[in-house]
Amino acid sequence: PSGCVRLYLCRHGQTEYNRLKQIQGARVDAPLNGTGMRQAARLGAALSYLDNGNGLGVSDGISSGIPHVVLKAGAHSNMLRARQTASIAAATLDSIGAEKRNFALANSADGVFVGGDLRERKSFDVLDDDKYLQFVSETAASATSVDISNRDGNDNTNNNIDNNCYNALKLQPLSSLGEVDFGPLNEGKPSTLARADMYATYGAWAIGNIDASLGEGGETGRQVLSRATSALNTLVDIAASNGGSAVAFSHSTYLRMLLGLVMEVPLTEAAAIEQKNCCINVLDVSTVERRDIGPNSNLFGRMAAPQ
Repeated sequence: PSGCVRLYLCRHGQTEYNRLKQIQGARVDAPLNGTGMRQAARLGAALSYLDNGNGLGVSDGISSGIPHVVLKAGAHSNMLRARQTASIAAATLDSIGAEKRNFALANSADGVFVGGDLRERKSFDVLDDDKYLQFVSETAASATSVDISNRDGNDNTNNNIDNNCYNALKLQPLSSLGEVDFGPLNEGKPSTLARADMYATYGAWAIGNIDASLGEGGETGRQVLSRATSALNTLVDIAASNGGSAVAFSHSTYLRMLLGLVMEVPLTEAAAIEQKNCCINVLDVSTVERRDIGPNSNLFGRMAAPQ
């Protein structure tokens, strides 16, 4: 829509804590497990098909027969599981993007794309290839900053691709995207044991007591909402400077809080929004309108009286 940017908010892939249903907040920096790596690769494949329906990951027009990538930039939290997810997804997006460009070049005449449907190309189904999974596993293991934007021209997976025709996804760390700090007493616990304490605190936030914290040393609702506001503003700026869209890799409880903030729905409702590993939330955020969240906001189950 006019006056908006589009944000793709993704949860990280599965960790062993997720598999075992144990609480992992800001104090548990667990890596992805094998399932999580596969999920992250499939997330990258899904992001590669953000297009206008022609299966090329491009706009309606094709310049010089070479598609361009819709997603150019984004951010990830500082947590290892989010960094690894971002790195694997970006590597997959990169690999599939190179395949798409080769396909477009092979199906062009005098620089104009002449036909073919990429969605029927089996060669793009790289997600179950053992060598490819080893590659993304190594990418995840070495993910420290996961900024792969400064690729050398000789580093392309296919030498037929001109580096000037393809910009790898530029990612930056954004600490405000980190998971909610559940406090030292809850981290690592089975979710069944920590749930009562967490629900009580979340319930306090939902009725406006946003200075309550998740146990001693845990974050308050005010702190989480302030972080979410900061992250949104940064992501909007990133998207506005990179073609109108951006991707972010974050965490489940934090994303529920952020979605509640953006949609201004009660936090009790936002808490029920399903956030599976490597899910994608699509938000169109205005770049011209500003909204202030006050004590009478619907976020806290209240609506201001009509004026």
